Amino acid sequence: MTTNERRVSPHPNDDALPSMITDDQVNKRAKVVFNLKPAGKYLKVVMSDPDLTGIIDGNADSGYYLRIDPGEHWLITMTLSEDWHWTFDTNPISFKRQGHSNYYKLISQSAQQVVFEAKSKHASARIPAWPFEDHPFNLYVLMNQSAETTYPVTIDPDVKNPPLGGNRESPATSQAVPLV
Repeated sequence: MTTNERRVSPHPNDDALPSMITDDQVNKRAKVVFNLKPAGKYLKVVMSDPDLTGIIDGNADSGYYLRIDPGEHWLITMTLSEDWHWTFDTNPISFKRQGHSNYYKLISQSAQQVVFEAKSKHASARIPAWPFEDHPFNLYVLMNQSAETTYPVTIDPDVKNPPLGGNRESPATSQAVPLV
Protein backbone atom coordinates (compact mmCIF):
# COMPACT_ATOMS: atom_id res chain seq x y z
CA MET A 1 0.00 0.00 0.00
CA THR A 2 1.38 3.38 -0.88
CA THR A 3 0.94 6.53 1.14
CA ASN A 4 -1.68 7.75 -1.34
CA GLU A 5 -3.83 4.65 -0.73
CA ARG A 6 -3.99 4.91 3.06
CA ARG A 7 -7.28 5.09 4.92
CA VAL A 8 -9.71 7.90 4.31
CA SER A 9 -10.63 10.03 7.30
CA PRO A 10 -12.67 9.66 9.32
CA HIS A 11 -12.27 5.90 9.73
CA PRO A 12 -15.53 3.87 9.62
CA ASN A 13 -15.46 3.04 13.37
CA ASP A 14 -14.80 6.63 14.43
CA ASP A 15 -17.76 7.90 16.39
CA ALA A 16 -16.26 11.08 17.75
CA LEU A 17 -13.20 13.24 17.33
CA PRO A 18 -11.73 15.19 20.27
CA SER A 19 -13.76 18.30 20.97
CA MET A 20 -13.31 21.44 23.04
CA ILE A 21 -12.87 21.51 26.81
CA THR A 22 -14.19 24.90 27.83
CA ASP A 23 -13.54 25.05 31.57
CA ASP A 24 -10.92 24.21 34.20
CA GLN A 25 -7.17 24.34 33.93
CA VAL A 26 -4.64 21.58 33.36
CA ASN A 27 -3.36 20.33 36.73
CA LYS A 28 -1.23 17.37 35.58
CA ARG A 29 1.14 16.69 32.69
CA ALA A 30 2.34 13.39 31.28
CA LYS A 31 4.33 11.95 28.42
CA VAL A 32 3.30 8.56 27.05
CA VAL A 33 5.73 6.79 24.74
CA PHE A 34 4.59 4.09 22.33
CA ASN A 35 7.12 1.48 21.29
CA LEU A 36 7.15 -1.91 19.61
CA LYS A 37 8.43 -4.97 21.41
CA PRO A 38 9.20 -8.31 19.71
CA ALA A 39 6.66 -11.01 20.64
CA GLY A 40 7.54 -14.17 18.70
CA LYS A 41 7.24 -13.41 15.01
CA TYR A 42 5.18 -10.29 15.75
CA LEU A 43 5.70 -6.88 17.25
CA LYS A 44 3.54 -5.89 20.22
CA VAL A 45 2.63 -2.25 20.85
CA VAL A 46 3.61 -1.16 24.37
CA MET A 47 3.21 2.17 26.11
CA SER A 48 5.31 3.63 28.90
CA ASP A 49 5.31 6.61 31.24
CA PRO A 50 8.98 7.73 31.31
CA ASP A 51 8.32 10.47 33.90
CA LEU A 52 6.43 8.09 36.25
CA THR A 53 3.46 10.44 36.49
CA GLY A 54 0.93 7.68 37.18
CA ILE A 55 -1.02 8.21 33.94
CA ILE A 56 -0.51 4.56 32.92
CA ASP A 57 -2.13 1.91 35.11
CA GLY A 58 -3.07 -1.74 34.81
CA ASN A 59 -0.92 -4.82 34.30
CA ALA A 60 0.37 -7.19 31.63
CA ASP A 61 -2.41 -9.74 32.23
CA SER A 62 -5.46 -7.48 32.02
CA GLY A 63 -3.97 -4.67 29.95
CA TYR A 64 -2.68 -1.17 30.51
CA TYR A 65 -4.71 2.02 30.23
CA LEU A 66 -4.57 5.77 30.79
CA ARG A 67 -5.87 6.61 34.24
CA ILE A 68 -7.87 9.82 34.73
CA ASP A 69 -8.94 10.19 38.38
CA PRO A 70 -11.74 12.47 39.59
CA GLY A 71 -10.75 16.14 39.58
CA GLU A 72 -7.82 15.60 37.23
CA HIS A 73 -7.24 17.53 34.03
CA TRP A 74 -4.21 16.20 32.12
CA LEU A 75 -2.12 17.53 29.29
CA ILE A 76 -0.89 14.32 27.65
CA THR A 77 1.87 14.14 25.07
CA MET A 78 1.87 10.88 23.14
CA THR A 79 5.12 10.17 21.35
CA LEU A 80 6.13 7.40 18.95
CA SER A 81 9.48 5.80 19.75
CA GLU A 82 12.26 6.85 17.41
CA ASP A 83 13.41 3.21 17.22
CA TRP A 84 10.93 2.50 14.39
CA HIS A 85 9.94 4.10 11.10
CA TRP A 86 6.40 5.16 11.95
CA THR A 87 4.41 8.37 12.07
CA PHE A 88 0.98 9.47 13.22
CA ASP A 89 -1.60 9.69 10.44
CA THR A 90 -3.13 13.01 9.45
CA ASN A 91 -6.14 12.44 11.75
CA PRO A 92 -4.35 10.60 14.56
CA ILE A 93 -7.03 10.13 17.24
CA SER A 94 -10.73 9.33 17.54
CA PHE A 95 -13.10 7.93 20.15
CA LYS A 96 -15.23 4.83 19.60
CA ARG A 97 -18.35 6.13 21.35
CA GLN A 98 -20.30 9.35 21.10
CA GLY A 99 -20.08 11.64 24.12
CA HIS A 100 -16.61 10.64 25.20
CA SER A 101 -14.98 13.29 23.07
CA ASN A 102 -16.45 15.93 25.42
CA TYR A 103 -13.63 15.18 27.88
CA TYR A 104 -10.78 15.51 25.38
CA LYS A 105 -9.28 18.29 23.30
CA LEU A 106 -6.63 17.83 20.61
CA ILE A 107 -4.00 20.54 21.13
CA SER A 108 -1.40 19.74 18.48
CA GLN A 109 0.00 16.99 16.33
CA SER A 110 3.11 16.25 14.34
CA ALA A 111 4.51 13.15 12.67
CA GLN A 112 5.90 11.78 15.95
CA GLN A 113 3.72 13.44 18.58
CA VAL A 114 0.09 14.06 19.54
CA VAL A 115 -0.76 16.44 22.39
CA PHE A 116 -4.23 16.49 23.92
CA GLU A 117 -6.09 17.40 27.09
CA ALA A 118 -8.00 14.75 29.04
CA LYS A 119 -10.38 15.76 31.78
CA SER A 120 -12.18 13.69 34.40
CA LYS A 121 -15.93 13.71 34.01
CA HIS A 122 -16.12 14.39 37.78
CA ALA A 123 -14.79 17.61 39.29
CA SER A 124 -14.09 16.07 42.72
CA ALA A 125 -13.59 12.72 44.44
CA ARG A 126 -17.26 12.75 45.52
CA ILE A 127 -18.69 10.58 42.78
CA PRO A 128 -21.55 8.09 42.48
CA ALA A 129 -21.00 4.44 43.38
CA TRP A 130 -20.43 3.13 39.84
CA PRO A 131 -19.34 5.93 37.52
CA PHE A 132 -16.45 3.93 36.08
CA GLU A 133 -16.17 4.32 32.33
CA ASP A 134 -13.97 3.02 29.58
CA HIS A 135 -13.28 5.59 26.90
CA PRO A 136 -11.81 3.45 24.14
CA PHE A 137 -10.05 5.40 21.43
CA ASN A 138 -8.05 4.78 18.29
CA LEU A 139 -4.61 6.09 17.43
CA TYR A 140 -3.77 5.90 13.73
CA VAL A 141 -0.16 5.41 12.73
CA LEU A 142 1.62 4.66 9.49
CA MET A 143 4.40 2.06 9.47
CA ASN A 144 6.93 2.96 6.80
CA GLN A 145 8.63 -0.11 5.32
CA SER A 146 10.28 1.84 2.51
CA ALA A 147 9.85 5.05 0.56
CA GLU A 148 7.12 3.36 -1.50
CA THR A 149 5.43 1.11 1.08
CA THR A 150 3.40 2.36 4.05
CA TYR A 151 1.06 0.26 6.21
CA PRO A 152 -1.73 1.88 8.24
CA VAL A 153 -1.98 0.48 11.78
CA THR A 154 -4.59 1.17 14.46
CA ILE A 155 -3.63 1.20 18.14
CA ASP A 156 -6.70 1.09 20.37
CA PRO A 157 -5.99 1.70 24.05
CA ASP A 158 -8.53 2.66 26.72
CA VAL A 159 -8.88 5.57 29.10
CA LYS A 160 -10.47 4.81 32.47
CA ASN A 161 -12.39 7.97 33.33
CA PRO A 162 -12.57 7.76 36.25
CA PRO A 163 -11.07 4.48 37.46
CA LEU A 164 -12.26 3.02 40.76
CA GLY A 165 -9.36 1.02 42.14
CA GLY A 166 -9.54 -1.82 39.65
CA ASN A 167 -13.20 -2.76 40.16
CA ARG A 168 -13.41 -3.51 36.48
CA GLU A 169 -10.67 -4.07 33.95
CA SER A 170 -10.69 -4.50 30.21
CA PRO A 171 -8.24 -6.58 28.20
CA ALA A 172 -5.41 -5.04 26.23
CA THR A 173 -6.66 -4.32 22.74
CA SER A 174 -3.62 -3.18 20.77
CA GLN A 175 -3.16 -5.07 17.53
CA ALA A 176 -0.05 -7.16 16.93
CA VAL A 177 1.93 -5.92 13.95
CA PRO A 178 3.70 -8.68 11.94
CA LEU A 179 7.44 -8.44 11.49
CA VAL A 180 8.38 -8.14 7.82
